[in-house]
Amino acid sequence: MHILKEGRRAFLEFLRNLTPQTIILALVFVSILRFAEGKGSIFVLALYATIFFAAFYANASLFIEDAVKSYKPIHDESSRLKSSAITGWRYSFSLIKFTWKNQKKFFIELISVIAIVEGGFTFVFIMAMKSAESFVKHI
Repeated sequence: MHILKEGRRAFLEFLRNLTPQTIILALVFVSILRFAEGKGSIFVLALYATIFFAAFYANASLFIEDAVKSYKPIHDESSRLKSSAITGWRYSFSLIKFTWKNQKKFFIELISVIAIVEGGFTFVFIMAMKSAESFVKHI
């Protein structure tokens, strides 16, 4: 399993970055509850939600890119794309497409790991909601 060999650094970074996302998400929930009570600001809610979704995207895309690049044939394609000045969404999509076409087993492993981790994140999501609710009741 690649994720426990060359891909482990990317996997651990992904897991480390879930905690800040949980805290930001709890702030989103606190803002929702405060707004529902008429005490919060829609601007603050939108700001926290934007930060959360940006962090979620950044963490997931970095995990995919780093895990994929740790596999030699995909690393070579990554270098080729970067030398062609392909960046951002096009870079991520091109690398994912290349991985699907050329390394299906690895691609499925990567998606499976993300699904498992996001399942765990769902639990954290629920706990963040409960924490936010409890926090709002006590302020």
